[in-house]
Amino acid sequence: MDFIHPTTCDSFFDLYAGGRVYFGRASFGKGQHVGLPPIVARIEVPESSGHVPDGWFIVRSFNSMLKINKEMEKTKTADGLVFIPDWLRADCFEYHYLAIHNE
Repeated sequence: MDFIHPTTCDSFFDLYAGGRVYFGRASFGKGQHVGLPPIVARIEVPESSGHVPDGWFIVRSFNSMLKINKEMEKTKTADGLVFIPDWLRADCFEYHYLAIHNE
């Protein structure tokens, strides 16, 4: 899918190990499309916290920013930081894997 990365983020969450997760709506690229553009996310973590692929990826697990925000709020710790949920990590690695293998 050809999409243009968002210029502003709808929401972001500070991560427990440092870094942030950003969420936004992409814009469609060329051609005609029906429906809302996909929700995309970007995970930024320091290298000391492990490796997560760089760049925006499409969130396939949820199709609503409200649902995403509720799911992220569930993982908040007492100091307001969040852990990366498994569904978000899976979406990230799956998207970048498929992008590398042109699928």
